[in-house]
Amino acid sequence: MSNRGYYPSFHLPDTLTDAGHLPELLQELWNCHYDHLYEKAEDGRGLCDLASAINRLVMFLAQYDLTLAHQRLLYLGWTLAEASMPTVAGWAPADNRPQTVIDAVRGKLEGNRQALLNVDILFPSKVTPPPALHEALDVFRNLALALDGERAPQAIREILDDCLEGDAIFPGSDGRRDLFNWILIEVVPAAWGLHLPNAIYTFHWPWPPKEEPPSLINQ
Repeated sequence: MSNRGYYPSFHLPDTLTDAGHLPELLQELWNCHYDHLYEKAEDGRGLCDLASAINRLVMFLAQYDLTLAHQRLLYLGWTLAEASMPTVAGWAPADNRPQTVIDAVRGKLEGNRQALLNVDILFPSKVTPPPALHEALDVFRNLALALDGERAPQAIREILDDCLEGDAIFPGSDGRRDLFNWILIEVVPAAWGLHLPNAIYTFHWPWPPKEEPPSLINQ
């Protein structure tokens, strides 16, 4: 593997079908550089705003097909929660709230209309140091909020921010762009197809990469 990352080239799965302009949007977002991902303008391309890119991506999923939009957002959030799970486990192995949220999301996707959680009780408004643990728990807090379809778009935006600009998945600058690439070409297409991707990016992946991304069996 190139030291550019696990995902150095743009390639969407053949299963991404009936997706409207989603492939073009993913290509456009891929082609940008982002200062919040520690990139510089180069190759004749200027810098793009990461928050705007996240918003465009989330709103496409939220608005394209209203019958499936909420499910797609939940799969996107669920995937990023799985990627954040090792951070919580590393700092707070006895905390069972992440699994409670995952179980509720799975139930919601299986048709359980009662699968809402009392987020204020489950996640009191307090800082839980260190920052990586606080932001990883915030991923699960926002995933719990995303169980409510009306709150899902904003909650997923917050999750993406915790993962891409925060330390929910891993700290430091190395690999930030690669993580975003994974989201564009693995996570979003999988969410579109209503499933988790085979590869879940976590801080356990060696950097720089020396082999193909590890694969996990979808839950």
